[in-house]
Amino acid sequence: MAFLEIYAGCESGRQFPLGDTMSIGRNSDNDIVISDSRASRYHARVTRRGDDFFLEDLSSSNGTFVGEKQLSPGIRSDLTDGDEIRIGSTRLIFRLYRFVSSSCDMPRPTGWLPNPVR
Repeated sequence: MAFLEIYAGCESGRQFPLGDTMSIGRNSDNDIVISDSRASRYHARVTRRGDDFFLEDLSSSNGTFVGEKQLSPGIRSDLTDGDEIRIGSTRLIFRLYRFVSSSCDMPRPTGWLPNPVR
């Protein structure tokens, strides 16, 4: 399960579960709409490939940043849990939770244990 959470900006606290492809920007037909005058109408896109997520700048006016690194338009950048994303004045954090199987490789008991020897 992965999601983006806005932690700084006028919409702080909003969370967005991520699907296979999610567009981000000011325009109302984006999957994630942010009300930030410094964001482009179609600013960025998050894509999923298997268990991996990527962020791509869509030739935005003010750029898309992961940490302090500005993304090159059209080039996908890997996202890892805890990455901070900046779009205009809006700050988001990428969260990725991987589920671990609770099964164990140890065999289950098949019968009664013998009485201990005293």
